[in-house]
Amino acid sequence: MAGLYSSSERAKIGLDAYAALGATRTKATSTLFVRHAPRSIKAVHIESLFSAAKGYIGVRHVRSMFFIDFESIAEASNAMVRFQGYRFAHEKGAEHAERGLVIDYDKDLGQAETQKEKRDRIVAGHFENSRSADYFCCECGSKAFRTKAVLLCELPVRSTDGAAVLDEATQLKDLLLLASEKPVSIRRPKGIERQNQLLCRSCGACVAYRAATTSSASYLYVHQSSISLKFVPGAAPSPGAKRRAVAASMEMPSAAAPTEAQSRPTT
Repeated sequence: MAGLYSSSERAKIGLDAYAALGATRTKATSTLFVRHAPRSIKAVHIESLFSAAKGYIGVRHVRSMFFIDFESIAEASNAMVRFQGYRFAHEKGAEHAERGLVIDYDKDLGQAETQKEKRDRIVAGHFENSRSADYFCCECGSKAFRTKAVLLCELPVRSTDGAAVLDEATQLKDLLLLASEKPVSIRRPKGIERQNQLLCRSCGACVAYRAATTSSASYLYVHQSSISLKFVPGAAPSPGAKRRAVAASMEMPSAAAPTEAQSRPTT
């Protein structure tokens, strides 16, 4: 191993046999590295050996390499000194082998941790996507919002109107609604409630609202009857859409009535 000193280097700098067990150029980490172990050595053998050491977490076997994780650098260092050069009894020619296990610190620990963090992010992303959903306006089918790692049916609801309570900071990924120009007042059993309504950007239907008394956006209250997980073609058009259709039909030029000359048969 590149990090460990050779016998000539140990003699040159005056390392005794015990000090040489833990002498290495590699920066100390909490993970030990065993490379080029005999093929007869399996992960179960490494685990049975190192599990007796204090602070042992586990062993990872990658091709011909073993990585042994400890809770601290000090505990990893103690294990390296303790098991450096260890020979397994079942290993062929162990009694004649010049060296047993060659143990060093894992010099690529930072890279390994980065890879683990990347894998954790991917797993978390897959979980988030599987628990997220798009919701559409029931009136016109336009996308209203997308939840983040939660479904609307799992959320608590208000006792006053049955609206689902969505935490915008942690449970909302996309919001495609338009805020109304002015707050509206809703009469409740205990008084008047002021709401900032959020409208569908296509048809203007009220899909959700926020409390007008809150200084910053915190919770979104969604009318569950106004949204759907899947838009079904043929849904009833909104009043606004009806008005636009009527206005368009009135603006269409009607066919001119035939003149007397045109209606008179020719002879």
